[in-house]
Amino acid sequence: MKKTILICLAALLILLAGCGGGGGETPAPAPTNAPAPTSAPTAAPAPTAAPENTASDGDFAGNWEYWDMVLQIMDDGTWRLDHEGETDEVSIGVWSASSGKATLFFSDGSSVFAEFEREGDKLIENDGEEHLSWDAWLAARPEAPVTDDGMAELCGIWEDSERGGYLELEDSGFWAHYNDQGGWTSSGPWKVENGQVLLYDNNTDELVRELGIAVSGDLLDGEGGRLTPAEGVETPWAGIEAYVGTWEYLDWEGAMLELRYDDTWTLYLNGEILQEGTWAIYNGYAYTYDDEGAYNTTLTPDVGGLIADGEYLVPSAGADADYDEEADAAAWAEIASLDGYWYENGDFDAEEYLSIINGEWSFQSFSSGEPEELAAGTIVPSAGEPHAFYARSGESDEAFYFRYSPAEENDTGSDLIYWDNDAFLFMRLE
Repeated sequence: MKKTILICLAALLILLAGCGGGGGETPAPAPTNAPAPTSAPTAAPAPTAAPENTASDGDFAGNWEYWDMVLQIMDDGTWRLDHEGETDEVSIGVWSASSGKATLFFSDGSSVFAEFEREGDKLIENDGEEHLSWDAWLAARPEAPVTDDGMAELCGIWEDSERGGYLELEDSGFWAHYNDQGGWTSSGPWKVENGQVLLYDNNTDELVRELGIAVSGDLLDGEGGRLTPAEGVETPWAGIEAYVGTWEYLDWEGAMLELRYDDTWTLYLNGEILQEGTWAIYNGYAYTYDDEGAYNTTLTPDVGGLIADGEYLVPSAGADADYDEEADAAAWAEIASLDGYWYENGDFDAEEYLSIINGEWSFQSFSSGEPEELAAGTIVPSAGEPHAFYARSGESDEAFYFRYSPAEENDTGSDLIYWDNDAFLFMRLE
């Protein structure tokens, strides 16, 4: 179970500037599973004009794959990021290199877009993420899953009646699912085979969903749902309106976060300023940076509020948003119904199982003959979303989204848990 996503900050400044300094839309990838944006801005001096040609220092000039987009690093000291086959740049800037490392700055020269070292036909980002040369990436990319026999019509945004939110099928061969608030939930590669749309997990390459194609052109979910084209929806991910406002932390008494249209934010504790900085949106995520430009946290919208690296925020009193306190209390009470021992795919003879007791979860293993705890943490509800929860890790800020399906609400006659964005199915031992 590892993260997915697929996120770069490329479009942020241009999109936000185009919407009056605070707006913009556009895909994680990594809910609480969202990956932090790479190479957060640093306090290092930034150039205000294109530097002299420094391509000889590491020879970074060329075309590179960057989160399925084309990153062009040019030997005139400039760079640009484009979607494949498009000419309207996502972002542009200047770059310089020294000591075998290239630093790419945004066009205003005020903050760092990314930093790379080169290793063969790869660029290695600060977080270890590897980006192939564009030619090498194209050669390694699997054959286009969408054929010329009309299947290209499947590409687009689909309203998902079974799981809620939207499914986006991209012609690049990748899919992404977003909740009703525009928050990313899961993604991976997809293909069409024998008249079926097959969705695979981005990390494990396991088949996670199979969709049939109806005569009407709709997509049919094996669980009985139907996906229809999302009319009038240009992008499924959240824009600035999902974030702007004042938010209270549920588990941090006296803490409030204010996000403003002018790209600034302030964190208050008991009315006093605790921290402040700037923020921006990409792919439905909001990223905050401190006043020195260093990455601070990742936000994603959830029903009735926001999630900030596993912490839950609800609208502050008087904010223009719905928060149902009674429904929230019921969601917390429902955690007790999860108590028991859960086995993947109903294999009750397996040596590993999921234990949930009194709101505490853990993965246990008997492979050595003695019980061994592999991972553990606590469970909290997904605000306002029935039967949906997050399993917080006890050792990190990571949290896994999962859905609970009571026996009376599914066709199996058994209680089920769809763990980690539906990547794993667990059945309760009765």
